[in-house]
Amino acid sequence: MVRNHYGNYVRPCVNCQFNTGENTCSATNSGIQDNQCKLYDKWSAFKKTGLDLKITLSTENHVNEISSKIDNSFSYDLSVNKLNDHMKSQLSETHYRAYYMMFFENCTEEDVASYMGYKTNEKKRKAGYRQVKNLKSIFQKKAEDIIKNFDIIVNETY
Repeated sequence: MVRNHYGNYVRPCVNCQFNTGENTCSATNSGIQDNQCKLYDKWSAFKKTGLDLKITLSTENHVNEISSKIDNSFSYDLSVNKLNDHMKSQLSETHYRAYYMMFFENCTEEDVASYMGYKTNEKKRKAGYRQVKNLKSIFQKKAEDIIKNFDIIVNETY
């Protein structure tokens, strides 16, 4: 599979006896792998575009971009903090505490139901299971509205 996707289109210089290192060639006058070599010239005319299509990015001129490019365009922590600030302003103090317990403190639904004072009369059911389910849907709806109406993803430092 690697041979078919890469090997059929690879530069002839990879296995050439005149290849002296990274993009250098002892057979050309310039000392680099270029169209002075007949094999390279033929490859460049017919197979270079095939290699560029098979590989999502031509590695020939973009070594620095491929090896260690860090994406700084999104800050997860900053966006979560913005969402929490909006949730705090739109929820009551009790509901915000339940929201925070549920999603950030990894508390169980029973802990949240206990904090909210929910009980159940049904046998074999957790206390407040239905109310906690309703709370989750309320929190989800609020978060969706906040994300839709406010730009919490933009990082102001850029």
